[in-house]
This record gives sequence, structure tokens and C-alpha cells, in this order.
Amino acid sequence: MDTVTPRVTVGELLELKDSEGRDYIVSGSPTGLYADRASYGNRPMLALVLEWRLPCKANCFPYSTKARIGEGREGAQKRTSFISDRELVVDSEDLGVAAAMVNSAIRDQGAIEVHGKYVGSVLEMDFLLQGNMGFRFEGYKFPGADER
Repeated sequence: MDTVTPRVTVGELLELKDSEGRDYIVSGSPTGLYADRASYGNRPMLALVLEWRLPCKANCFPYSTKARIGEGREGAQKRTSFISDRELVVDSEDLGVAAAMVNSAIRDQGAIEVHGKYVGSVLEMDFLLQGNMGFRFEGYKFPGADER
């Protein structure tokens, strides 16, 4: 039986009991942004804050090549050919685009949607949607998807 990932607002997530370690889809307006392509052991990072209250973060592949989900670091290092956008994970080159899209939402006071796991009071992002642009981060699985 497929599980459905709950869609919640920032306020709803912060009020939930037993939310630790569970997957959520959270909608809200970003109010802060940090992106770094070179620090943290050469593992690029994107961090943002939703509604002044919910910190979110994602790490990206430090490689300039694209990798299919499930290939891991080794696959990212070996792969040299381009694959379709539906199979991409965000790498260090795409991190700047994702950050620019979040910055645009901050400037326009627009909403974004973040999919991830709530761990230690931080939403660890697996997927980010802003407008019609989506960014998938390492290890992302579509909500309710079967293990393959």
C-alpha cells in the first residue's frame, strides 16, 4: 500500500507531535537563503528559512556531471553523458539556479514547496518547487513511490 506524504503549512508542521523523522511536503514563503558551492568538504549546500521559522537544507553532489537517482557518488563520478531532466539530481552547477529561484520568491514574497524529512528541527530537503521549476536533491524519491 502506498503511503501518502502529508501536505502541511509551516505552522502545522511545527505544531505536530511526533513529526521527527517523517516526510512532509511543506508550502510557505521563503524568508532567508544561504547557498555555498565550495564549503563543507566540497559538498555544496543550499539552506533556506520558510516563514521565519522553519530552517530547510539540502546538500548536492560536488561533481559537475549529472547522476541518476540511486547511482550515488560513484555513479556521479563515472557518468559523463547528459540524461533527461526527469532523472537529474541537483549538482553544484544547478545549485546557483535553485538559489536564484528561491531568491526570486523571497523578493516577490511568493510561495515555494519543499519536500523532505523533518530531522532535528530542520527539514532536510529532497525536492524544491518554485513556480514551474523543480529541483531534486540527492536521494529524492517521489512521495508514495514504491522502492525500486
